[in-house]
Amino acid sequence: MHLFDSFEGLPEPGAEDGSYWHAGDLACSEEAARHNLAGFSHIEYYPGWIPSRFPDVADHRFCFVHVDVDLYWPTRDSLDFFFPRLYPGGMLVCDDYGFDSCPGARRAMDEFFADRRERVIHLPTGQGMVIKL
Repeated sequence: MHLFDSFEGLPEPGAEDGSYWHAGDLACSEEAARHNLAGFSHIEYYPGWIPSRFPDVADHRFCFVHVDVDLYWPTRDSLDFFFPRLYPGGMLVCDDYGFDSCPGARRAMDEFFADRRERVIHLPTGQGMVIKL
């Protein structure tokens, strides 16, 4: 598992993100994350802002990608990087797709998939899921 996080909370939201979030919201230290996930092996941590650490896994392919970054630009950057590296039949889940507090994440997903064969499936739990064709 590859875990990317700033460990400083959210970056400054843009106009497309509405007014719910603020820079620094949702901060969690790397130490706390490591403690909470200590029971799981094979986790690689990539501290830093999205997309600055993505080159570290540029030669990887993925079966499952879970994007939970709340804002437009980090969501869009994640889609731009990970979707081309997703295996056919692989799943990408945007955790924030159906939440009023995250209009930028939904916009990024809708724009990204507007001209693709794949469609966003809005899950009843609020997430948006795409299966790569």
